[in-house]
Amino acid sequence: MANFNPMRTRLKEAFNYLKVERKLDQKDVAALMNTTETTVSRNLNAAGEGRVNTDFLIRLNNAVGNIFNIQYIIDGSGSLVEKTGQTAGKERRGDESLTELVAGLINDVESLRRQLNTLLDKVRGE
Repeated sequence: MANFNPMRTRLKEAFNYLKVERKLDQKDVAALMNTTETTVSRNLNAAGEGRVNTDFLIRLNNAVGNIFNIQYIIDGSGSLVEKTGQTAGKERRGDESLTELVAGLINDVESLRRQLNTLLDKVRGE
């Protein structure tokens, strides 16, 4: 059993869910996240090495409508897909709103960074 990694398995489970239930591939997910397919792939590979970028997970979840339980992907707690309307969900709504806000800000900062880099490349004549 070489290189079995539960975190990578759960992240792949999330991507399989997106593929089957939402008909999205990595390219589609990258577009929704306003990033590159390479970035998505790199994060999938990092999860395979036991590392996870929580900012990436938040951005991914935000891009697909906050359907996933991020804690499940990280450590297996709970279930993959968030259940809405349950008591536990109601107790966490404030946290989810904050998570959504943070994810949106992360997306905005990343978008601004890319725009700035493009502008700097034009200024430099590249």
